[in-house]
Amino acid sequence: LHLLSRRQRQMCIRDRPYNIPLNMKLKNLWLIAVAILIYACNAEETRSWEVTFDPNKPKDPNEQSIINVAAGKFYKMNVVANSAYADKAPLDPWTSGTKLTDEETGTLSTKNRGVGWDAQTVEVIIDLGSLRNITEVSVHAISDPTSQIVFPAQIEVSTSKDKSQWEKAASPITYSDSNGKSDAWGKTDISNVACRYVKATLKSSASTSTMMLIDEIKVMGEFHNDMKYVPEKGCYHGAFPPLYGFDPEDREGSTDQCAVALFEKLVGKQLSMILWYQNMEPGRNFSEMQTVREKYWGKNYQGKYRFFLYGWLPVIPTQQMANGELDDFHKSYFAEVAAQKVRDMGPIWFRPANEMNGSWTPYYGDPTNYVKAWRRMYNIAEQLGVTAYNVFVWSPNSVSMPGTEANAMKNYYPGDMYVDWLGVSCYPPSLSATYPEERRYPLTLMQGIKQVSADKPIMISEGGYSSTCDHQRWVREWFKLKDEEPRVKAVVWENHENAENGDRRLQSDPLALELYKELVQDPYWLDLIPDAVYSEIETRKNNSK
Repeated sequence: LHLLSRRQRQMCIRDRPYNIPLNMKLKNLWLIAVAILIYACNAEETRSWEVTFDPNKPKDPNEQSIINVAAGKFYKMNVVANSAYADKAPLDPWTSGTKLTDEETGTLSTKNRGVGWDAQTVEVIIDLGSLRNITEVSVHAISDPTSQIVFPAQIEVSTSKDKSQWEKAASPITYSDSNGKSDAWGKTDISNVACRYVKATLKSSASTSTMMLIDEIKVMGEFHNDMKYVPEKGCYHGAFPPLYGFDPEDREGSTDQCAVALFEKLVGKQLSMILWYQNMEPGRNFSEMQTVREKYWGKNYQGKYRFFLYGWLPVIPTQQMANGELDDFHKSYFAEVAAQKVRDMGPIWFRPANEMNGSWTPYYGDPTNYVKAWRRMYNIAEQLGVTAYNVFVWSPNSVSMPGTEANAMKNYYPGDMYVDWLGVSCYPPSLSATYPEERRYPLTLMQGIKQVSADKPIMISEGGYSSTCDHQRWVREWFKLKDEEPRVKAVVWENHENAENGDRRLQSDPLALELYKELVQDPYWLDLIPDAVYSEIETRKNNSK
């Protein structure tokens, strides 16, 4: 219609047909036909497998790219704190505690959140984990004259790439303008310095009977998403295909617990990503996963391997993890990842503590400690050189249960700095007033995860239909993600029966299976890792040695 003149549009929309001259009718119909044809061609072009997601797209100049790059990071102190205001959860050899970067600032009434030192010079060195361009350092301090707690006389800030040489900031942090406040932020500007380490040197007042107390150090710096292994064209075709998901007569004598071949035969297409699971607990080492990966994920299709994603499931509450209960386990686990020759089959896709917003997990219901626990785990991996090459997938359930504001998925997010991909478990919730029929399918269920982070690539890290939904509609919407949600760059079908939610197996519904087999043949659904991603893998491999 936009090709017609204003007069013609008015006549088409407003006037009755018998008031329009015959030649005008024919002319209008011809122009409308041309418009529809052009629109159809353009629509078909956008629906082709060439639909792309550009991970390097220009950012909105108004988009905030400065974040607190010290949030949750490890730090070391050169002085033991006063026992009344000691730090907590130290981890040798990387951090003296957790209080100073936990993003929890206190007041006079909650000064136990801080760390205090008797009058002396104190150095705190924060490890940002990698080189960052920083612009500002701020320190939150607490004063309580009745308890002989005073603001530092000044705090000198220095930066370094490797701790061999330090560059001092132009001016120190002072609290001279605090005007009698009991708590205050002090800051100093940094001239966009590239560094990994930030040192805050706290100098006390002259009185030896006083104590300095601080509870947070913020380092503001540039952040840009590091898009790992995102295919420019297409979406990884994945599945969780356990052998128990197939009937005995269909197993063809197979004893493989991960029935890759059976699933690929079932749907008529190769998988480029496969999901597996392991409990996150002492005794379940990485060698177990490596053995499984060598058996099922190695190069066996046109000389290429599949991506290996696994749900890594804690069996304890998040507060225990945040307090360091799994520290030794994580140290040995990630050291094993770094030491073994795991890179011959590509990066590991870790999916730790998934579905944390679901009441069925032992680590649900405590977002604050969940964030602390995730960051602690990630920082250990970072210190051991595991994060630059491998992938960390943060993966809630698409529907928070219970659906309270306190349990919203966004509250569990550890931040873009700690996550490579957003994942989501995508299953139809039970039919209810909250989730009527039209809100229980993939296109609707994917809306929540999109709001957590603006730019991260997204995957359905596990999903499938249940006995309480229209199977064919579910399959159609699953593949319609190609047109509607270009940020979704991997999908993983969970092909097994569930005792509570019914049969998720594709073969349980012949019509749905035939539809899946038809739609998955679109080249958009990748059966192979693209060559460009292979090149990226090799580059990251070489850079992380």
